[in-house]
Formats: sequence, structure tokens, C-alpha cells
Amino acid sequence: MRGLRPDGAHTGGAGRLPAEWDAGSGRPGRIWLTNITDRHPAELLEPARSPRGARAAVERMGEDFSLLDFEGRSFPGWHRHMTLVSAAYAYSTLEGGVTH
Repeated sequence: MRGLRPDGAHTGGAGRLPAEWDAGSGRPGRIWLTNITDRHPAELLEPARSPRGARAAVERMGEDFSLLDFEGRSFPGWHRHMTLVSAAYAYSTLEGGVTH
């Protein structure tokens, strides 16, 4: 999967583009892009199909990692804040849910 980084450099690697098809229109309904290639597509889509899990994750990111506390005005600042919140949440989850 070739990509383009913000600095203009090209990236490379394998990727997948899983989609759910809309039977009525015969077109994709929802599409995801991932670089996870060692898992079955159904396993990749499972978290996306779990609104309760997503809601719980967003609530936890808000309570434990200040997801909604960004008050800046720039997109780069907002993007940095969201990236750091996501990284902190992922680390905490992978380490067994410990928060400080």
C-alpha cells in the first residue's frame, strides 16, 4: 500500500481495503483502510461493528485521557492532541487498563 506522508515522502507496504457491501445498491456501504494483513477480514471488522465497544472506548478516552479537553484553534494542534490521546489509550489498554 503506497502512501504519502505529510512531508511528501512516499511510504510503502502491504494493505487491505475491507468493505461492507450494500445489497440494495450493489456498491460498498462502509469502507476501511488498514495495514493489518495477517488477520482474517472478518476479524478486522469486528471492532467496527461494535457500537457499544466504541462508545465505551470514547468514554474512557474522555474520562481518563482528556479526549474532549482540547481548546486550541488549529487543525495540527487538534490532530496532535487526538494522536496523543489515542496512543495513551492504546498503551493503557495493552498494558491491562492501568491509568494514572
